[in-house]
This record gives sequence, C-alpha cells and structure tokens, in this order.
Amino acid sequence: MSGSIQSSNYVPGVSGWKLDHVSGDFEINSAQIQVGTLPSDPQLIAVTARVSLTRSRL
Repeated sequence: MSGSIQSSNYVPGVSGWKLDHVSGDFEINSAQIQVGTLPSDPQLIAVTARVSLTRSRL
C-alpha cells in the first residue's frame, strides 16, 4: 500500500481528494457544501480520522 489514497478524479489543486496517511495531509478540491441556514455564531467542527495499520513480525 502506498502512503496515500485518492479519488479517481484527483488532480492536485483542481479536483478530487487525496489523503496521505503518512503525513496526515488531506486535500479536498471543488467541494460544494450546502446547508439550509447558517448560525450567526461560529461553530466548532470536529473531524476524527482513524487509521488502521497492519504490523508483521519476522
């Protein structure tokens, strides 16, 4: 497995998404997020990522 996963339409800085599980970088391009109404006060958004590692002993 390489150090990252990405969408089939990933082009850096243009489209798609890419997650590098080594550095922790996550890039999203051309996202369209829609909501009904936005609160007037700033809101905290928490994102949690879980990474599963496979380890082997020789």
